[in-house]
Amino acid sequence: MSYSVVNVSLTDGQVKKLKSKSAKESGTTITLKPSQMTGGNHKIALTDRQIKHFNDANKNKKVFRLEFSKAAIAHMIKSGGIFPLLAAIPALIAAAAPAVAKGAALGAVGTAAGMALKKATGKGYKKRERV
Repeated sequence: MSYSVVNVSLTDGQVKKLKSKSAKESGTTITLKPSQMTGGNHKIALTDRQIKHFNDANKNKKVFRLEFSKAAIAHMIKSGGIFPLLAAIPALIAAAAPAVAKGAALGAVGTAAGMALKKATGKGYKKRERV
């Protein structure tokens, strides 16, 4: 399905609702007032049919109920529309993974070496004798 990007002005509550629904991987509906439909800084992806209804509502100064499917929310996350930080998270994790793996490996080697050194010097784990 193809999407077209439209700039709207969403309230903090609407953005929060979209973020929570994206985390739950489910669809949702938001209502846009005529004042929210122009000149906004939030980019949303709409289908051709939604664009037609959006333009009609905007022209007639009517409220527009916008239904987001699970796929539409996923598309906005991938394209960085409303959630630019969420779109960047997988890339940041992929970039940090080699450093984390290296640190974990060095930590494991360091721990094993430390345990061997303690064992060799007699300062390692000693079982307590029961009296």
